[in-house]
Amino acid sequence: MAQALRHITTRFREYNKDPIDGFYVEPTDDIFKWKFTLLGMHDTPFEGELLNGLIIFTTAFPNEPPIIQFTTNIYHPNIGTDGKVCMSILHGSTTENFYDRPEERWLPVHTIQSIVLSMLLVLQDPNLESPANIDAAKSLRNNKKEYIRIVRKKLKS
Repeated sequence: MAQALRHITTRFREYNKDPIDGFYVEPTDDIFKWKFTLLGMHDTPFEGELLNGLIIFTTAFPNEPPIIQFTTNIYHPNIGTDGKVCMSILHGSTTENFYDRPEERWLPVHTIQSIVLSMLLVLQDPNLESPANIDAAKSLRNNKKEYIRIVRKKLKS
């Protein structure tokens, strides 16, 4: 646990030296849980919205990836109905699935910046091959305008 605490503290200091525009993060009372706010990016259905969430670290960090979970209601193919972000970089080396290549999975050298940049890419360009939300993936695949309408509606609820 002490090792994880050192790594989490170091990652927070590193992130604050080189933050990503539109992504604000701070620890809660529990250093293993950070809250974040992301400003929805241009040319996405989330544009102009403030998206809130948590970064949850385990006591095995950095050997195990953190969990990224939106607390804002987001309808997206790679975000589960529970708000958890599903992307290769957040899958541990022991995660069994057919779509992640081992080199795409979590490595202890990943930074908060690399996690956030990966998340931004997924928000802009969803991976429809391995959705966490099958309904959102089908909706986007079949009718993009309807998908955007649902995204906007869910953000308002």
